[in-house]
Amino acid sequence: MSPRQLPIASRSLRWLVGPSALLILYASWQYAQAGAYWEAGLQLLMLLLLPVVYRKLSQLPAQASFTPDQLLIESATGAEAIPLSDIQAIDSTFIWLNQRGVFRVQYLDAQRQPQTLLALGGAALADLDRRRP
Repeated sequence: MSPRQLPIASRSLRWLVGPSALLILYASWQYAQAGAYWEAGLQLLMLLLLPVVYRKLSQLPAQASFTPDQLLIESATGAEAIPLSDIQAIDSTFIWLNQRGVFRVQYLDAQRQPQTLLALGGAALADLDRRRP
């Protein structure tokens, strides 16, 4: 059986960095026009933090899928296969993204450390929840 794709939120979050930079630049320009140079400087400091945010978002899992036995997670550092029995919880975050709820999938990685994956709600997530023991 081929793995079923599980939509995750990291791709949707990463694209927000570019528009955020534009909004911060615009706010800084508005503050400078109003003579509020301290606030404009703070906005530019926030702009300097965006590359750090983007790097952190790039470390999030890029793709997730599952088979009847395993949850397969691919990230920039490699792929990981987690037994479905190692999924501890699937909880709602009460956040909506792309008109779907965002859920927190908590699992134990290969080193038995707790990890979290943000998954978009839908048929695939409901199927994963039914399959886990």
